[in-house]
Amino acid sequence: MFAFLGIGVLQAVLLGIVGQFGLGLPINHVFGFYSAVILASVTFVAIIQFLMMYLGDIGKILSMALMVLQLTSTGGTFPIETSGAFFEVLNKIMPMTYSVNLLKEVISGGDAGIIWYNVGILFAFFAVFTAVTLGLSIYQNKKDKKIIIIELTDEVEKELDKYIDEIEQLLNQDRIPECINKSTCKKCAYYEYCYI
Repeated sequence: MFAFLGIGVLQAVLLGIVGQFGLGLPINHVFGFYSAVILASVTFVAIIQFLMMYLGDIGKILSMALMVLQLTSTGGTFPIETSGAFFEVLNKIMPMTYSVNLLKEVISGGDAGIIWYNVGILFAFFAVFTAVTLGLSIYQNKKDKKIIIIELTDEVEKELDKYIDEIEQLLNQDRIPECINKSTCKKCAYYEYCYI
């Protein structure tokens, strides 16, 4: 998960550099701008990571649908009031709405209240999706671990002694025994070295 967050941070910084220097975007708050693109990026990475880890291919489709719905409902291209009631409702629950508002403020505005409000909402999205993803991962790992208790009985001990004797016989031979190379063993990592 953290590798994807690192990639998201790198992409965000590159996007910021292209915007600032490649497009010549005048930015009022440079530190705020780079912080905003990084926060937006890690937020979207956390959401997509959750969807893809726990919903598989359906998560990929939902990620694409989420992106399309966000592009149409955030008010980044057209005022949200001209988009219709459905998109006005989506506007309030989509994380991209808050990243667009945050970027507007750090690029050309400067109202600290609006900036911190949007930072708080984006951070909440990030924290919730990251916590749920990590929590489900921990739960899944604990569920997958199985403990098998083996009791050392006289019968098991005799069988182990037999295997130890066979190993000692192999070690005490003057030459290496021939490999058996059974066709059933081809997937084994020790196939070329098998003497069983």
